[in-house]
Amino acid sequence: GRVLTTGSSEYGALGLGRVRKVAVPTVLTSKVLEKRFFAHLAVGEEHCAAVTSKGNVYTWGQGCFGAVGKAAASRLMHPPDCLRPHRLTLPDEMRAEEVACGGNYTAIVLAGGEVVVLGDDDTTIRSAGGEGRVLQGQSVRCGRFHTMVLSDVASASGL
Repeated sequence: GRVLTTGSSEYGALGLGRVRKVAVPTVLTSKVLEKRFFAHLAVGEEHCAAVTSKGNVYTWGQGCFGAVGKAAASRLMHPPDCLRPHRLTLPDEMRAEEVACGGNYTAIVLAGGEVVVLGDDDTTIRSAGGEGRVLQGQSVRCGRFHTMVLSDVASASGL
């Protein structure tokens, strides 16, 4: 379907450029989104993410912690805010099934079940299982500082 946005945001979470407040639901439009249909949406404190029917992930909103995947111009700067949706480059051209937004990070379930994250002061898409470990799951949900994954793994030692 199409994405409608409403409310207010200082950092671009509405996805409407420099618009900071919208009182009525407004269709999110741009050349990037033209002819795209979305299957899944997620909203964090100051950023958003969406998965298209083809498995592409778009993010927008506050970028200072890397949650939208845009790198800083230099290592002395914070990553920029993303005022309009932009497409993430997923590892190995993978497709996404689901996305969730935490306080300052984004979690993605890829086709095949691997869960990856970006943000929390890093714009790199990396495994949610930690270095050298793959976390598998069917669904992911994020809180401000925590993540839950629905998985068939019986225990954390099974990672």
